[in-house]
Formats: sequence, structure tokens, C-alpha cells
Amino acid sequence: MNDSRDCAGPVGSYPYPHYGTEATPALHSLIQNEIRERGPISFARYMELALYHDSLGYYTRGKQNIGKEGDFITSVSIGKTFGTILAHRIYNYWTECGSPSSFHLVELAANDGQLALDILSELRDSFPELFASVRYHICEHLPVMAKLQADKLQSFSQLLSHYNDPAELSEQALSGIALSNELIDAMPVRLVRKYQAQWHELLVTNDEEGFAYTESAELDTELQQFTQKLPPELCEGYTTEYRPRLAEFCHSVAGILETGLVITIDYGYSRSAYYDEHRTTGTLRTYFKHQAGEDPLIEPGRLDITAHVDFTQLALAFREAGLGITDFSPQASYLTRHGSCWLQGLEQLPWEKQQKFIRQFQTLTHPSMMGRQFLVLECKKGCPDAPRAIDLCEINTTSSS
Repeated sequence: MNDSRDCAGPVGSYPYPHYGTEATPALHSLIQNEIRERGPISFARYMELALYHDSLGYYTRGKQNIGKEGDFITSVSIGKTFGTILAHRIYNYWTECGSPSSFHLVELAANDGQLALDILSELRDSFPELFASVRYHICEHLPVMAKLQADKLQSFSQLLSHYNDPAELSEQALSGIALSNELIDAMPVRLVRKYQAQWHELLVTNDEEGFAYTESAELDTELQQFTQKLPPELCEGYTTEYRPRLAEFCHSVAGILETGLVITIDYGYSRSAYYDEHRTTGTLRTYFKHQAGEDPLIEPGRLDITAHVDFTQLALAFREAGLGITDFSPQASYLTRHGSCWLQGLEQLPWEKQQKFIRQFQTLTHPSMMGRQFLVLECKKGCPDAPRAIDLCEINTTSSS
């Protein structure tokens, strides 16, 4: 058994103030009881309970977790600029498609609905012909979030549909765009660690202080296939993450569209950077009051738990689901490219509004802020790969996910 504090957090993160496991006693006890009954559980199961338990999880307790008063900021919480530029991208794609009279937007896990509000508001105000053709679908499996979304989007209720799962849309053969922002990073991950030249899964068990990691005796087939593709030179003790539901998710998203575009925005790396030899503790981290933490095993339900996205794995999964990889860009260049007309139009606004939107844009695109950390992957149904996007995703045409 490993030291329970030998944590799989990211290099350079630091601990937030510790409030003790009594901060979330009900969820803590629930997880402990499951471990007593079933034995050690995968970290993915622990993360699922910590984030998504029906009433006790981080995202289901109705807690304010985004913005200055929450635990972290997002591109959406910076202001309406992010959604506005995405609306311009949507418009440009709609015109590329011949300006169809029926066009569907699907947002996967829409949080509190703010991004949908910003996009639809800009479409209404700037692109009325497109707005008249739009139906907006939200796939949301958390009832508390679905209610927040419905409340925030009351003014657009006639355009709005809710679904629990992308698979529910698969029979409708939609044409349009499916998009997500900071969704993949919150998908539960399994953990593996290299020990004595062999890979082992890190499981979660009970100890006297709360929870601890323990190593599995052997890997199952899924993790064997994953670890066989990791660089063989990775050092002893190297720890990293694997998303077990990613391929299934990508297939379900691809199944939504008969023709169309999938836009995925998140923080992460392509494969060579993700599995860099110096990234010895992986990318797993927690957030509380805007501080990054190193130990996800304390205070389940109180802390956000996240891991960066392996965009090579993501692109391969979408590719195997039948999509062509057409663009892979840092958020900075993506927003600059698709927001150029909007930026030029700011000159017509009063000075104070100009400066407000420019500050938001700078936050979203500056390399030391969100511009380089966040990446955008575009995939198209019924479209061949773009060679440059394939190269940037580090996809060898003979490789598989």
C-alpha cells in the first residue's frame, strides 16, 4: 500500500486550507461504507461520487462554484465575449452550409445555462435569420443543473429542449453543431502508477485518517491496452490518468448529427506534452476558492476534482466514431480568428463598453491566462481529416485510440 498522502496531483500545485473530513460527513461515510462492502474502488468511482452523487456531490448540492465567489473561473464567467464569438463561429458555419431553414445547436452539459444565454442573445441581436432557424438542445444528466438552465433561459424557452443523454437525440438525425466547454476535464478518471517497471492501478481504500491509495495486483484489459501505449521511458513512480468513458461519449456525440460540426473546448495537451517525462504526478488536481490542491481524497463533495484532457486520445476517439478532425487550435488563435469581425465592430460602441469587451477578450486570449491553456478541437461529420489538424493532434494515421 502506498502512503495515503503520496498524492497524484499536478506538479506545482499547492494545498488549500484543510477543513477536515467533517465538512462533508454524509458523503464521506457513504464512500467509506461502499469500500467496506466492496473493497477498494477505482478512483473513477470515487471521483464520480465526489462530483456527481445525486444530492451530496460537488455539482449537485446547489453550491455556487463558478466565478469570484466560487472555486474557479471559466471562459464563460469572464463575460459575454466568449459566447458572443462562438455565436459568430456558429453563424459562419451556418452560412457555409447554405443557410438552412432548420439548424440545431446541442450543448453538452451546459452548467448554469450562461453560455447558451450568451450565444442565443448574440444570434438574436446580430443574426436574426439564423436565430429564426435555430433549435437549442441541452444534454444534461444532473436535475439540479437542468433546473438552473431552464430558469436562466426562460426568455428562449420556445427554442429549448432538454435531454438526459446524447443518445436520446441519435434518432433525430440533426444537422448543426454540438459543443461543449470544460466538460471532458470533469469526466471521472482512473489512475495508474509505474512501480518496479510495471503499471498498477491506484485504487481508493479506507485508512485511519480517511481515504488512501492502494495499488491493484494487476491491470484489467482496458488499462493494459492504455498503458501499452504510454512512453516506455517514463520513470519509476510516474502517475497519470485514463478516462474510461471517453470513447463511448464520443460515439454518442457523433450519433447526434447526420451532418455537422462538433466543437470541444477544454484545457489539456496533445499526447507528447501530456505524457512528458517531467509530468511525473499527472494532471489531477482539485480546486477550492481559486486555489489548486494536491489531494483529491480529502473532503469529497466540497472540492472540484479535474484532470487535463489528452486531446490526442480525444481526437482519435472522435475519429473512430466517424468524424473528420478539421481544426485544433489554442483558444487564443481560435477566438481571434472567429472574432475578427466582432472585434472590428467594437469601434461603434461607447468607449466604456469597448474597453470592457477588450479586457474580456484579452483574458480569454492572453498566453499567460486562458489563451494557451485552453484548446479547441473541431470535428466534422462526413468530412475528411485536415492534415494540419492531424499533425497538431499528433495523430499517426496508423495509430488507434
